[in-house]
Amino acid sequence: MKFKTFSKAFRVGSALLLAMSMAVVSPASSAYATGNGGNVDCAEGLTLLAKFEVKGGKYVAESGADKITISEGTTKGGSFTVNGDYVVKSVIVKGSTDAKTVTFDNVTSGSFDNVGLKTKSGNTPAISNVKFCGSAVVETQEPTKPQEPTKPQEPTEPQKPECVDADDATYTHYFDGKKGEATVTLNGNKPLCDEQDFILASYDAASAKYTDSMPQYLYDTDVKTINGTTKSVEFKVNIPPCYFQTDLMFGDTAIEKFETVAETKKDYPRILGSLEAPGNRSTGVNVQGEEWNKDFAAYNGGQACEIEEEDDEPIDAYVDLMVHVMPCVDQKDANKVLFHLMHNEVPAEYDNATVTLTVGDQTKTVTIVDGKLKAEFSLPAGDYHVKGQLTTETMSYILHDEITVAACAENNHDQHLGNVHNNHTPAAPAHAGHGAGAVQGANVHAGHVLPAAIPATGFTNTLGLALALLASASAYVATVVRQKGVKTANSTN
Repeated sequence: MKFKTFSKAFRVGSALLLAMSMAVVSPASSAYATGNGGNVDCAEGLTLLAKFEVKGGKYVAESGADKITISEGTTKGGSFTVNGDYVVKSVIVKGSTDAKTVTFDNVTSGSFDNVGLKTKSGNTPAISNVKFCGSAVVETQEPTKPQEPTKPQEPTEPQKPECVDADDATYTHYFDGKKGEATVTLNGNKPLCDEQDFILASYDAASAKYTDSMPQYLYDTDVKTINGTTKSVEFKVNIPPCYFQTDLMFGDTAIEKFETVAETKKDYPRILGSLEAPGNRSTGVNVQGEEWNKDFAAYNGGQACEIEEEDDEPIDAYVDLMVHVMPCVDQKDANKVLFHLMHNEVPAEYDNATVTLTVGDQTKTVTIVDGKLKAEFSLPAGDYHVKGQLTTETMSYILHDEITVAACAENNHDQHLGNVHNNHTPAAPAHAGHGAGAVQGANVHAGHVLPAAIPATGFTNTLGLALALLASASAYVATVVRQKGVKTANSTN
């Protein structure tokens, strides 16, 4: 009678020894993939016993569920147990575009992990799939009989890739920069092995001509992701009311502000349809972009906003904000500075107007009530870009500026901001009550220039925040609008 190497009599006598030897199984060695996107097959002479894909953090058997059971599985590793008369000789662990082969000495249980795997950026990736390689227990004759020769096991054919790596994937994109709409679709029938982010961004620009469009300020973004279950994504962003630019790019971030044309070159390789990687891995279809490259997903356009005068007499609106840094004893976080942007004498015509201020990663929206405005922020000391917007029933004014947040002091400090006007240049205001000093003002003036240095007394931070309603000359207003993006109920854009 034939019996298996682990015969009944042998198993009974060696069960305890086998259990003890398998309790803590250490791999003999590890080898890492150097190419083919991390796709590694079982070594020659070994059979693929099972393969598991990681989906939603769970191990789903693609084959061999009756031979291998995975327990305590996470995206970082897990334990395995062999079912039936098989032994595991190696485990192939893949993550992103890297893989490692861990060899074992004919085990029936063990563990695996993602230690040692690296993405191209040097991070440790999550496990995407695991392969178990080994063989069945070879049948032989009983010891009292001559051993029957066994046939050599034929090597298995290499497994074909079942998904495409993000770095090798190609795409097709539709882009209408004028409308702020786009679509990106993964080419081919295979899903993406990893994830790929894309972003559609719109910018407020100074001109419809690219070379004259600086500075540009980020206006709106839409981020979408293609992965193993999503092959096509659609985008939609809001378009500024006047001159603007739109870009469709690889990645999930967009630069907040461009000062010069040279700075925009940083994003060129990321723009879909560019001549450089990674943008050149996408081909355009019905792209409404640049004339020189029909695939290039970037657009400059728009027009100057035209505003009709509502009154023969000009109306000036002035906002003189203060930065009020709370005393150190009132600070709630040792790593941040608690301060207020405030005004206690706002003209009555601005009552109930909405003001939105963004400083760093914090955005606060407040309403002017009884002539008072106050917005509280808590940020680390340092320099910040500020975006402000005041909205009434007839207008919306957008402004960008720079501020510096200083550390707290034992006594609170009101840091006055320079007066900002929209149709004339006043003399630098004088402040009294503290020691003399000069403050560099980040003053903004629609079409004119305010003094950069404002005589101040004990104030260390300044913010120029211009909020204008109307101007007397339409040509002047058109200039203001082109520079700062004013939009009113009477706008023809």
